[in-house]
Amino acid sequence: VKGDGSNDVDNSGFTIVNNELRTATELDFEIKSEYNINIQTLDASGDSYEKAFVITVNDVTETGTVDINSIMVSIYPNPADDRVYIDYDKEVFVEFYSLEGVKVLESRKTEIEVANLINGTYIVVIKNNNGDIIQRAKIIKR
Repeated sequence: VKGDGSNDVDNSGFTIVNNELRTATELDFEIKSEYNINIQTLDASGDSYEKAFVITVNDVTETGTVDINSIMVSIYPNPADDRVYIDYDKEVFVEFYSLEGVKVLESRKTEIEVANLINGTYIVVIKNNNGDIIQRAKIIKR
């Protein structure tokens, strides 16, 4: 439910199904480490209870079979005005996140139009077709 404007800023990233709180987005400490949600429940008699929660994402060491040290990915130009280019010899899935952790753009292209993004700093997450993260970078849109 709507809260005071600060304790509900991440409500849209979560849903409640039966008695479970579920995330609608991938939680990644490097993108965003804390989420603020406000929840209300009703009992059978119609009485309600409301509470604000802070969900903290722990920083873990990612494991997997991808050795990012052996993968050559270039992201340029940085800073960027209209387009960002990804140099990689295989197909990629690219996600742009605001510093608040909101996904603002995603693409499967290696030439990505960024002219419509607000000027600022973004975290770029590049994944392979298996969904493995092969690189993270900060890029400035000017």
